[in-house]
Amino acid sequence: MSRHANIAESRGVRLAQPPEPHQGLLRWVGLSEAEQVFTLHLVEGVCALSRSCNALPSVDEHWCRSLAKALRPGLWLPAEPVDARLLLGAWVGPQRWARVRLQWPSAALDGLPHGLPGHRLDTLWSAVLWRVARGGDHAGQA
Repeated sequence: MSRHANIAESRGVRLAQPPEPHQGLLRWVGLSEAEQVFTLHLVEGVCALSRSCNALPSVDEHWCRSLAKALRPGLWLPAEPVDARLLLGAWVGPQRWARVRLQWPSAALDGLPHGLPGHRLDTLWSAVLWRVARGGDHAGQA
């Protein structure tokens, strides 16, 4: 087996053509590292209503609470906290996630959550990416 194949296998990446692009994922990839971190903080802010997200300014925390009222993540997310990166993986699907997750240490990102409603994930990520893309005073500064 080639060195490339060994590395791919160790990271859980199938050697095959990548799947068709996911529009939301293309928006994610186009963000700066700071914007990606801010995006993850926003997702955590929406999905973790019971705890205050200290990484967010109060205006963004208020926005997260408003979105959470509409999405009601407590009804469809597992009871234990879920890493926002895993929610990204659940949104883009396992084939795309195998490549996207390479930007972080692998041990922290095993096991995508299953059975999450796709329409809720679409709404969550579309809203958060919209918030980051529209800029403002706080985007990319979390």
